[in-house]
Amino acid sequence: MSIDITDNWKKHGLPDEARKWSLLPKTISETQNKGLIQCEHCTHIFKPLTDELAKIEAEVDEDGVVIQHHQAICPSCGETIDFTTIENFAMPCFSRIRVRQGFSLGLTEIDLSVSAYRLNLVTECLRRQGLRGASPSKIYSAIFIAFIENITRFTLGDWREIVKMVEPSQSAITKKAWELYKEAFGSIHFRRIYFFR
Repeated sequence: MSIDITDNWKKHGLPDEARKWSLLPKTISETQNKGLIQCEHCTHIFKPLTDELAKIEAEVDEDGVVIQHHQAICPSCGETIDFTTIENFAMPCFSRIRVRQGFSLGLTEIDLSVSAYRLNLVTECLRRQGLRGASPSKIYSAIFIAFIENITRFTLGDWREIVKMVEPSQSAITKKAWELYKEAFGSIHFRRIYFFR
């Protein structure tokens, strides 16, 4: 006699029901994932430890999504597993992350922190210039002109907040912010070449 006080029979069926048994390893699907990863070496499925979820490197894909790269150690075979996660927009990251692939702009790290001071300066600048309700391209041009001397101090986190402020209906906030961030670094690189020739 077995007493099932947790109603596991609803999920797994009754003990005397016919079952399809197989010795083949099971794989996890994307819908069943729930933070689990599968070892490539021994097919063991496990949940990474909290410290293993610390970001090692990250990159921004063509859709503007921050992809974070991690490493975990399989508790079964001890091998190191590389895996990726996508930034959770409900709990965005506000720290520095190392860039996975180098860019021609010389970026090695992306800062996702947000400076309230810089955002207040931008808001004040837009208010002074009467740009509330202007087109996004005009607003971004005004920001670049007003802050030309220290535009590279704006972090990707700052640009994401600026895009939210200028274009609240923008669906790809990080993508637009990433374009502005790279443009800021490209403009300073261009100015250095132009002025030092």
